[in-house]
Parts: sequence; structure tokens; C-alpha cells
Amino acid sequence: MEYMEEIGMTHTHPNNNEDCVLYTKELFHCFGDPSMMIYTERPEGFNSPIIKYENGNIIVQTRGSRTNNRITFYTPSSNIVDSYIGNYKEYATNADSVIICIDRHNCIPYIYTFYKNLYIQNETINGTHTYVGETILVGTNVTTTKPTGDVLIQNADVSIKAESVELHPGTTIINSNVEINNNDE
Repeated sequence: MEYMEEIGMTHTHPNNNEDCVLYTKELFHCFGDPSMMIYTERPEGFNSPIIKYENGNIIVQTRGSRTNNRITFYTPSSNIVDSYIGNYKEYATNADSVIICIDRHNCIPYIYTFYKNLYIQNETINGTHTYVGETILVGTNVTTTKPTGDVLIQNADVSIKAESVELHPGTTIINSNVEINNNDE
């Protein structure tokens, strides 16, 4: 935690004025982070927001009449954060995973990790690999978006994490450790 605090202080005070950095640390220690939301009433939860993926967009829609929700998308692979205010957002992305946070005043944040479906086809896999997706299909002809071909996993250490994993014809595993796990958050 202190390391992250140092990064923030260096960014806020590039001259590294030690008195100013110490004062800011003491201020945050005594009064907290001013960017954090403070509950003024008993917080409520979000009522099952709709999150789906269509045509290259993650679609997020909250239920109810409130339109002052903050919908935030964090893409770990590129370290990009985008936030929007409202109860509906279509977010264009081609990332394999995106963390979505929905929050508003006096509400418990709703956090969801979105994973794309992954198709492993026409590949030779060796070495160490980790695949994470909503559904992962492995085999000769599991998608039309890649050239047709067998999947050979040879001399590899592979971890596959998804809600659903399907091994189709054309999948060969030789001298490898393949671990398949349910994708628990």
C-alpha cells in the first residue's frame, strides 16, 4: 500500500518536495481519500444489471429509473480505464477481458469481469500458456474466424479457465499438463 502511495505522491508532486509529500500523506491518513464516495444512508445494491456482448461491444444496462450511475470499464491488457455516467453504455472493445464496475452514491459497487469466448483452432501449443474466457472451444473447426486445422498441445503446461470448455475432434495432447478449471471470480 505504501508503494502505491509513493507512486501517487510522485505523480502529484513531481518535484518531490518532502514537506508537501509528508503533509499530503498525513492529510490522507487522518481524513481519508477525498476521491472516495462516502455513504450518507444505508447503501443499496444494484438489481442484476444486464451485461452482454454483441458485435464487438460490451453492453451494460442498469435496471431502475436512476440515470446517475457511473459505469467504468478497465482493460487489464492495455491498462485503459474509461468511465461514463448513465444507465446504458455500449463499449467497443476487442480485448479478451474487461473489468466492469457500476457505482453511484449510496450504492454498493457492482463489479463484474467480462470474458470473451475463445476459439483455439489450427494451433500448435508448447511451453506455458494460460487461456481465460467465458466459453473456450478447442478443435479443428470450432470457428469460422480462423483457418481450419488441428490443435496440437505438445510438451506444454496449459491452464484453461472458463465457465464452459469443449474439446472437439482434432485436439491432440502429447506429453503435456493441461489443467481445466471453472472460472470462479
